[in-house]
Amino acid sequence: MLESELEVPEIWIQPREEPPYDDVGYAEVFGWELWLEKQETIKSFQYLLHIETSHSVQEIFYDRMHDISLWLARYISEFCKLDTLVSESKVMFNDGVYKILDD
Repeated sequence: MLESELEVPEIWIQPREEPPYDDVGYAEVFGWELWLEKQETIKSFQYLLHIETSHSVQEIFYDRMHDISLWLARYISEFCKLDTLVSESKVMFNDGVYKILDD
């Protein structure tokens, strides 16, 4: 479902190259890398999606990159019908509608 809605090639599932050697999903498109991993630290969320480019560190340092995490979380929520939460925030999306989570 993520592959078609995000218009990325097939997400490969394979063991991680370093410990803990658990399975991780991976895709690459136009210089962007996507990782999909199981997570257990955030209650009621099973997976964590990382998206970054090899140029992101330098671009962020020079303030030439915008954080589109909230937009992407809403997009995935609305089109994939998945609850999403932006890491290190209290913003959760359900069917594209956001709410602020309580502590």
